[in-house]
Formats: sequence, structure tokens, C-alpha cells
Amino acid sequence: AVASDPRHLLLPAMGRDIDARIAPAADCFALTGQILGPDESGVVELSAASDDRAGTPGAQVATLDPLGEFRLDGIRRGAYVLTLRLSGDEIVLPPINVGEPRG
Repeated sequence: AVASDPRHLLLPAMGRDIDARIAPAADCFALTGQILGPDESGVVELSAASDDRAGTPGAQVATLDPLGEFRLDGIRRGAYVLTLRLSGDEIVLPPINVGEPRG
């Protein structure tokens, strides 16, 4: 079972704010969010923060909808890097820990 509270993150990056939420979803996690800024289109990519994690699936990619929203499902516990590709910019955010145990 996944034992973790939902988390809300607000991350500033190159004139944009990334509003992200990580929540338990079945036996994994879901990452939903919205890019707040000048962009009308783009993609977000979630990949493992370390290449040496055995059994980690490849990167997940989601396209922004017209409101700048995205959703990634089926995320396992671990550290991930979120990369934004927006209007010609590539923004790599610091690692995000998904499924941190309750403190």
C-alpha cells in the first residue's frame, strides 16, 4: 500500500510558476500540475533522478492542455526530475521526491 500524504509544490522557473500536486493513486502516485506563465503549449517529462535505479520505467511525457495543465499517472516511489519544454525553453527542475514516508 502507498502510505503518503498529498503534497503541493509551487516552483518558480524562468518567469513561470509550476503548480504541482503529488497524490496517492491506487498503488502508485499521480503528479498533476499547471504551468502559470506565458506559454500556450509544451510538454513536461518526468524521469528518474538516477539512472542506476533498477526496475524504473522510462521517462513519462505529458502534453500541456490549453490551460497549461498536465497529468502523469502510475509513478512509483522515488526521486524524479521534472523537465519542461516550453516555447523553445528547456527547464530542468530540482529532483522531486515522490512518496516520501510520513514524518
